[in-house]
Amino acid sequence: MGPADSPHTYTSFLYKNGKLFKEEKRIGKELSEFIFVEYFENGQVSLRSQKINDRKTGKWIYYNEDGTIRKEEDYNVK
Repeated sequence: MGPADSPHTYTSFLYKNGKLFKEEKRIGKELSEFIFVEYFENGQVSLRSQKINDRKTGKWIYYNEDGTIRKEEDYNVK
């Protein structure tokens, strides 16, 4: 199985200055499940989140620039 056959894809987005802005990992070919990690320009994580079929799912965690948690949202189905 080569990279083209892999059910996972990884994409990264950069700020204009070349620093990492966002990482996006797609899990599976059929199901549109994505895991996202976004960053502040200082390199700290600003958001950890995920979506399935374009709907928010799981726990979304928002961070301050110093790395402390600012807010959490839970989108798990109960």
